[in-house]
Amino acid sequence: MAGAKIFDVLVMLPDIIVSGWSLLDAFTGGGFMFYGGVAGALIGFIWYCRAHRLDLPAWLDLYAPALALGQVFGRMGCFMAGCCYGAPTDCPLGLVFDHPDNAVTPRGLALHPTQVYEAGFALVLFVLLQVLWRRRRPRMPGGLMAVWVLGYAVFRFGVEFIRFDPRGGLLLGLLTPSQVISLALIAGLAVWLGRLHTRRCPG
Repeated sequence: MAGAKIFDVLVMLPDIIVSGWSLLDAFTGGGFMFYGGVAGALIGFIWYCRAHRLDLPAWLDLYAPALALGQVFGRMGCFMAGCCYGAPTDCPLGLVFDHPDNAVTPRGLALHPTQVYEAGFALVLFVLLQVLWRRRRPRMPGGLMAVWVLGYAVFRFGVEFIRFDPRGGLLLGLLTPSQVISLALIAGLAVWLGRLHTRRCPG
């Protein structure tokens, strides 16, 4: 939770400064970012595994399906709160958030329910990870978490193109902070897999 809040404040800092909010208001107000939560949890997770001499890759695999399932409930919470909404659309999937108490979502516009898209994808990813877990695949330690990282990062990069909520400034006017992190995760995963392959096949 701390990581999710800190990352949200950092990403939204230019808007916070312009709006005249104090840091206390920024940290106590609404707003969390998923990638920040993952980073904060990972730091604590690594510390715990090292402190108790646990096999980090094996434990990451154990929690990968739970992480995907948690996203299902988390994004449905976003849907009910009206945050993390999508861009205006004329497609049949567009939804209008018109509850009088909703002060977050633009009213009178049919929007992509990106929260539901992500919840649905996370549910599919959860089922896939459960099947792989039962079949003991992939066999390499950390493989299940690698599947989650790749799957979520690719999906998140794509869905950001139809997100419409405030998410901080754009890098070079093109990429959102979450898209940059998604690319970094994919690149880091590629490097890790490359090193693992080199160790197994030194020749």
